[in-house]
Amino acid sequence: MIFFSGGIYAGGAHIQYDGENQYIPVSRPPLLLSSSCRIVCHEQDGEIFKYTVLTSGKEKADALYESLDVSLYNLFRKGRLLTIVDAKASKGNGIRMICKKAGILPEQVLAMGDTVQDLSMIRAVGYGCAVLEAEEILRQEAGYILNPDQLPMFFKPGMISSII
Repeated sequence: MIFFSGGIYAGGAHIQYDGENQYIPVSRPPLLLSSSCRIVCHEQDGEIFKYTVLTSGKEKADALYESLDVSLYNLFRKGRLLTIVDAKASKGNGIRMICKKAGILPEQVLAMGDTVQDLSMIRAVGYGCAVLEAEEILRQEAGYILNPDQLPMFFKPGMISSII
C-alpha cells in the first residue's frame, strides 16, 4: 500500500502534493449582489480560488445556488452556507492530477471522504471509501464504509510500502 501525504482542499481548488501547492482560480467571478449575506474571497497570489457565502437563511442560499451557472462553477451548499469554486476545480480532477504526477493509476487508489465535496474524488478512483459518519449521498456512492475502529488495520507493519 502506498500512503499519500498531501491533500485536496477547497472543493478541489487547492491541491497540495510533494511540498507544492497548486490553486485553481475562479475564471469568471460570480455576480453576488446581496446585502443579506457575507462573502469571503479566498485568494492566493492575488487570484481568488474560492468564494464562501453565508446567507441569512437556507432559502436565500437555495435561491443563490439556483441562480448560478453550474457550467461555470462547482457549487456546494449546506444549510445557509454556499461554497463556489471554478468548474475545473474538483477533488476528482485533483486526485487525477496527483496520480499522473506520481505515476500511478487512479484505479489503484483508495480515497476517503465524508462530504458531498468528496463525491467526484471517490468516483475517480478504484476504491472509494466513505467514513462511517459521512453524508448519506457519499455513503451510497462509496464502495466501502470505513468504521474508525477498523482504521488501525491500515497501519500494521508492512502494510505501507511507501509514502508519496
